Amino acid sequence: MNILTPVLDHVVVDVHDRLDAAVETYGRLGFSLTDRGRHTLGSANHLAMFATNYLELLGWEAGYAPPRPEMSLARFPPGLNGLVFRMDDADALFEQLTAAGLPAVEPMAFSRPVELPSGVEDARFRTIRFQTGFLENLRFYFCQHLTPELVWRDEWLTHENSAADVARVVLVAEDSARLAKLFATICGADRVAVTPEGCSVRAENAAIDVVRRAGLARMYGTAAPDLGTRDECMAALTFRAPGTGERRVVPAHDAMNVTLEFVS
Repeated sequence: MNILTPVLDHVVVDVHDRLDAAVETYGRLGFSLTDRGRHTLGSANHLAMFATNYLELLGWEAGYAPPRPEMSLARFPPGLNGLVFRMDDADALFEQLTAAGLPAVEPMAFSRPVELPSGVEDARFRTIRFQTGFLENLRFYFCQHLTPELVWRDEWLTHENSAADVARVVLVAEDSARLAKLFATICGADRVAVTPEGCSVRAENAAIDVVRRAGLARMYGTAAPDLGTRDECMAALTFRAPGTGERRVVPAHDAMNVTLEFVS
């Protein structure tokens, strides 16, 4: 039995106080980015929107103290550091997670203004996270969109690099069995497969592959990100980009410490 039918909502690249540099970098890589959003929690972001999910560049504006103590943004190194599944009912999911023995934190509500031709409206969200320390170096949480029409808009879905969706997220874990068990509890055992490199989770709109460091090196070589001493973290993204032809890889050192891959 599964708690949630897994749908990848978005992935988060933490950029600390380098939001301007992140916008320049990802714009140069062919992503169309939304204007800066400022959360009621104190953080700021830019989004690259796709058909069913999106990429979030998240940080805080230069000159301000690191915000969002509930996420401890500053304690994570820059790079890919947020795997977010979609949920429809935060209160119901919270009850299911706690009933399964998982250390979920009660739903949190926040918003950010969105400037539209018709005026400014608030995009509103509810999220559920796990207690600090449960996943020491991986932010895995859930998001309910109360105003999805303010997030997915046709004018934001076209990118010069042809990216249409995040098709795969690559995590690194030397002990993949722990994550496999967690994903099986949440998504159902039929969604999780053991692989030679670790395990793989089949979400509705993307794959989440968990590999060891050696496996990441075999995949990307010198294009892999600097993981420091972390033994459980996020590393790479694969984008579905129709018409791009051969596989193209952007080294992590050219993408804010995230390896990016584009495939037809």
